[in-house]
Amino acid sequence: MREYAPGCFELIHPRDVMEVELDYEDAIELWKAGDPESARDALRYVLSASRDNLWVHSALGGIALESRDFALARGHYGYAFELGIRAIPRGFQSRLPRDRAANRPFYEALEGLAKSLDGLGKSQDAQALRAEGRSLETGTPRAGSDPGASPDAGPV
Repeated sequence: MREYAPGCFELIHPRDVMEVELDYEDAIELWKAGDPESARDALRYVLSASRDNLWVHSALGGIALESRDFALARGHYGYAFELGIRAIPRGFQSRLPRDRAANRPFYEALEGLAKSLDGLGKSQDAQALRAEGRSLETGTPRAGSDPGASPDAGPV
């Protein structure tokens, strides 16, 4: 994590994320053009070079969510969410703003994971996850909240 302003932080992504950015963008264009199968294949290719890429896992989660495969979506979104959570120190009480480009895939993963949990009938877990997101975004700790301890993110 990096503090870019007093009390405001953004995630630092692995170097390989930048190295595969064009391939990722090509995959997203395929998805936007209505070809989720080709987009999924292209995103899997990107994962082979950048395994811990939050953007890619969030996109794969989005494709799974669109097809109502909540379990698969939960897996991709959950993995991306866990990657972000691991970067946040225990007891973190500063802001991790949603509008920062580096934080965007984390919040996309959080929201996608919550939708997946809703789809799997785990609305209480989804609500807790959304509350955790609000807490991280605003820097206001919740009672019993610890960013190092996440709700049911599923298999990672």
